[in-house]
Amino acid sequence: MKTNGLLFLILATLISCGFFGDKVDKEKLPGRYVFQIWGKDTLDVFSNGTYSYHKWWYGKKLQNSGTWTYNSNMGEVDFDNFSFLTDSISMGDSTFLPRGRWITKIKTVDDEIRFVYASDISKGYFLKVDSDDNKKKD
Repeated sequence: MKTNGLLFLILATLISCGFFGDKVDKEKLPGRYVFQIWGKDTLDVFSNGTYSYHKWWYGKKLQNSGTWTYNSNMGEVDFDNFSFLTDSISMGDSTFLPRGRWITKIKTVDDEIRFVYASDISKGYFLKVDSDDNKKKD
């Protein structure tokens, strides 16, 4: 009985601390997301499980793409083959930046869907601005 109480306490703590992201219908995830600070990075999420990410850096388009999966239990999206492109921009060429996984929590505010970049940065999130899955704009 004590084990169940401890498990409940741990789960309640994790939920109250924002450990989990918000759950949304997977069908609502595809669309265009724009970072709200630092240069307006653009992330296009497609319903076929792929994504395209780009930003403009001194007149040069930096980009990468890969696949994504949705973990509804955790309220997270996992982007594979991902790089934020300018984390080590002193190299001057994003093709040399390491790529990996970006696992982001989903947060919803009213009807807005947000992918959290960093919870400790004001407006440190990608905001869904377009639900059209077929658009590819620069």
